[in-house]
Amino acid sequence: MLPAVLLVAAACAADPQDPGLMPEDPSGRDDALHGNTFVGVGRTVDGEPDPLVKGTTPQIGFTDEGVSAYAGCNHLSGQARYADGKLTVDVVGGTEMGCDQARMDQDAWLADFLSGDPRYRLDGDVLTLSAGGTTLSLRRQADTDTALTGTTWVFEGIVDGTGPDASVGSVPDGVVSTLRLRDDGVALIRTGCNTGSASVTIEADSMHLSDLMTTKIACEGAHGAVEREVLRVVHNGEITLAQDGDSLDLSDGEHGLYYRAR
Repeated sequence: MLPAVLLVAAACAADPQDPGLMPEDPSGRDDALHGNTFVGVGRTVDGEPDPLVKGTTPQIGFTDEGVSAYAGCNHLSGQARYADGKLTVDVVGGTEMGCDQARMDQDAWLADFLSGDPRYRLDGDVLTLSAGGTTLSLRRQADTDTALTGTTWVFEGIVDGTGPDASVGSVPDGVVSTLRLRDDGVALIRTGCNTGSASVTIEADSMHLSDLMTTKIACEGAHGAVEREVLRVVHNGEITLAQDGDSLDLSDGEHGLYYRAR
């Protein structure tokens, strides 16, 4: 599990004539970043490409509450200050789900990276953070309010358990499972093996599925395993849902499915 992390950083001087560097904002926020979410597009170390974990898209968001960050498993949050082209992050806390080791390591890397007082530069829609020889490039998310309906949601993780005892498993390579909720009350489901549809009624934090029907192809191995996990949650009945931007969590109270908007 990822414990809460205390990040303390200090800013140092930068060239105030460089238009790409952001000046200090005594209000504790930078209006050029505020209200925006940026998604990772690449990482380099000492100028050489350093691929992110396959199937993950790190995110950093800037809100009234400070900074939120996601690296592939847990969500981090904390207060931020902006001065002389550097981002100072204080007291970052995190959710405590267990994931596969690669995602856990990437969580730890992002926390350490933010604690390193990264220099930041915004050029149009591209945000660059640099610290200790590492550079993370991100682009502004075009639509931070991803529509729940009409969006194709791609299954990325299996959540087993709840609270601090929850664990997250990755979807095996080569297996694709999706969910699309239509405005006409139909849910289109691709389980990883079969395809199907159901009638759906959506409330503020839940949805109710009925008349679920799928094709009957028999799948073994990874495809069959993913289908069993999906159908264990996406069945006829009440399902809790929680959307945060382009991420969507579905849960039956004991097991969960984690989706990302495509």
